[in-house]
Amino acid sequence: MKLFLPIITLVCLFCACSNSTTLANPDTKQNDTVKAETKKVDSLTSKYIQKFEIGDPVYAQKVFDYYKNYDANSLDSARVDFADTVVLNLADGSSHNFARDSLIIFLKKERSAYQSSLHITDAFVALKNTNDTGVWVSIWERKVDVLNNKKNISLLNENWKFNEYGKMVFLRQYNRKFVGKD
Repeated sequence: MKLFLPIITLVCLFCACSNSTTLANPDTKQNDTVKAETKKVDSLTSKYIQKFEIGDPVYAQKVFDYYKNYDANSLDSARVDFADTVVLNLADGSSHNFARDSLIIFLKKERSAYQSSLHITDAFVALKNTNDTGVWVSIWERKVDVLNNKKNISLLNENWKFNEYGKMVFLRQYNRKFVGKD
């Protein structure tokens, strides 16, 4: 009973402070602003990416060829698949904007740190953004590196963007150390 009176007072206060005009005048017609808006905006809608369709798997093959060259430490062969400038957003948080030749030098330096490297693809998808030129390839993989005679396994998700000429122009990479049995 002691709790009942404060709750009723709180509810009455809340109703009295309401900005709604429908309580005062029920004949007032309110506009439904949600239905009036034609543009849908939510967390799944982006100004840039509106609609994807399945892209040509030839682009995924170009990424696989790059992995093959990286693993074999023959990155000069990968040069033809890169555009004149390439942006890398790597898993370590670094971001780089390279000319093609500088990119190859960077990749060679990175690869030379390892005694061996092996990319094992788990899944991939090539996607065409119908609102933009180019194709995206998203790849989920395991990367096995040997550094100082110690095997390191990483789980990677890499998202490659190709321009309208079929050249790699962008990479966004996510990495997590694999914990478990190979």
